[in-house]
Amino acid sequence: MRVRIKDIADRARVSVGTVDRVLHNRGEVSAATRDRILAIVDEYKYEPDVLASTLASKKNYHLAVLMPMGTVDNEFWKSPLKGVHKAISEIDHFGIQVDEYLYEQKEKDSFLAQANNMILNMPDGAIIVPFFNPEAEKLCAQLKEHAVPFVLVNSNISDALSSISFIGQNSWESGKLAGKLLHYGLSQHSSFLVVNILKNRGNYFHIFQRQRGFLDYFELQHSHHEIHEVVINGTSQQALEISLDNFFTHNSGNVHGIFVTNSKVFKVAEYLKKNNLSEMHLLGYDLIEASMPHLEDGTIDFLIGQRPEEQGYRSLMALFNHLVLKKNVEATQYMPLDIITKENMKYYQV
Repeated sequence: MRVRIKDIADRARVSVGTVDRVLHNRGEVSAATRDRILAIVDEYKYEPDVLASTLASKKNYHLAVLMPMGTVDNEFWKSPLKGVHKAISEIDHFGIQVDEYLYEQKEKDSFLAQANNMILNMPDGAIIVPFFNPEAEKLCAQLKEHAVPFVLVNSNISDALSSISFIGQNSWESGKLAGKLLHYGLSQHSSFLVVNILKNRGNYFHIFQRQRGFLDYFELQHSHHEIHEVVINGTSQQALEISLDNFFTHNSGNVHGIFVTNSKVFKVAEYLKKNNLSEMHLLGYDLIEASMPHLEDGTIDFLIGQRPEEQGYRSLMALFNHLVLKKNVEATQYMPLDIITKENMKYYQV
C-alpha cells in the first residue's frame, strides 16, 4: 500500500502542512518535530509521487531536437524523429513541448542556422545529433553555460562537455562485428575493402571507430589479411563509380568482402550489380528502403541495425526522466548490434 503524507502526519501527530514543510525543507519546524517526522519517513520508506506533483505544478517544459532532416537521399534520419514523436505522444500531458530544428546533413551553414535558432529560444533541455565539429562542441558549451541538460544521439563528442547521456551504438564493437561477419566462411588469406562514403567534413568519429574495430578484429586473429580502403567524398553515384572503378582497375579479383561504414551500402550494391561483381560479400548499416531489394536478392549479405527509432525515443525519455521525474539517467546507453539478413528483415521493417 502506498504511504501518503497524511499517514506520516497521523503517525507523527502533526498536520499535513508540517510534514510537507519538512519534506521540502521550508518553513519553521522544531528540531525535535523534524527528527520525528524524518524517522517515520525513513521507517515507511516514503517516496513522493513525482508524477502527481508534476501534473499539479502545471509547469511546461520546452525541449529542442537538433538533428538532420530525413530525405529521400537520407532515409535514416526519418526514424529517430519518429521515435521522438512516439515519446511525445506518451508524455505531452506532463506539459512537454518539443521544437524541431532540422538541418541539412551536408551543409554546415544549415546546422549553424538551426543551432542559433535553438539558442535564441533557449530550451529547458535538448537532443543533439552533433554532426559538425567544432561547431557542435561550441553549441554544447553554450548549453552547459546556461545549465541546459542535453542528450547526444548516434555520434558522440568530447566527454568534457557533460551531456547527461549518449545514446547510440558502440561503434568500435560494431566494426569488430562487421569483421567477424565478413570473415566467416572465408580463408585466412582473404582480402577486404573498407568503403567510407563521406558526405562532408562533419563529425565522423563513429565512422572511423567502426573502421578501427574492423581492423582490430583482423589484428586479433593473428592472420594475414590484406585490407584496402576507398574514401569517397560525396554521395553521388557518379563519385562512387569513379572511385571504385579506379580501385578495381588495379585490384580486380583480389577482394573477397566489402565493408561499407554507413547506410549508403545500397550504392555499392548497385555498383556491384552493374559490374557483375555481386559474388563479393557485402556488409553495411541500417535497414532503409533503398537497401531492402539488395538484401533480398543477396547482393548485400548483412546489415548491422542501429534501432534509430529507439534512439530518438530514448533520447526524449532521458530528458523527461532527468527534468521532470528527477531520476538519474545512464550516461551511456548503447544500442544492441542487430544483425539483419534477408531471412529476418521483415521483422525489422517499421
